[in-house]
Amino acid sequence: MGRIEEEKKGEEKEKRKEKKRIMGWRILGSRERKEFIALLENQYGFTASFPYLIFRNTEGKHYILNQEGGDFIGEGLYLERVGVYLGQDLHGEFRCTIEGSQRIGPHATKGVITLTPTQRDVWMLGRDVALSTPEQEELAQRFFLVRCGEDWLGCGKAKNGILLNHVPKERYVGATFPDSEDEA
Repeated sequence: MGRIEEEKKGEEKEKRKEKKRIMGWRILGSRERKEFIALLENQYGFTASFPYLIFRNTEGKHYILNQEGGDFIGEGLYLERVGVYLGQDLHGEFRCTIEGSQRIGPHATKGVITLTPTQRDVWMLGRDVALSTPEQEELAQRFFLVRCGEDWLGCGKAKNGILLNHVPKERYVGATFPDSEDEA
């Protein structure tokens, strides 16, 4: 291989690296992607296919984008944010956002807490929820996906019989919910 061919190969390699780096963002490579999926599987029992590009920023926050959207990355666009915010890696645990719980939750086989409609109302107001059943009260101190019926409400951390609300203030709902027929 000649010097010119080696230089071209080096330039192509740098372009691929640059495409993966977007203002502190990185597209997860195959090894990192497998580790991330393994974390979801270990914590939530998530085993479904995950056909998204996964980005991670310097703060450990993960965003997802469909494969077609990834074609625009690295074409000179100035990006502040990419895709849907899925959640954050915190000390070996993954804390999902509301959107993250909606993507992961339907495929989760463990790490899920189901709230009653009354508990849901308290949760949506941004308050911590007292866990009412003995099984719930004895949960290990870790993050859980939170749901009520078919609705995925985000992620909380169980601690001493209380589910700590990790929903940001901007996302609180300052209203009560009418009881539906299936909840009565």
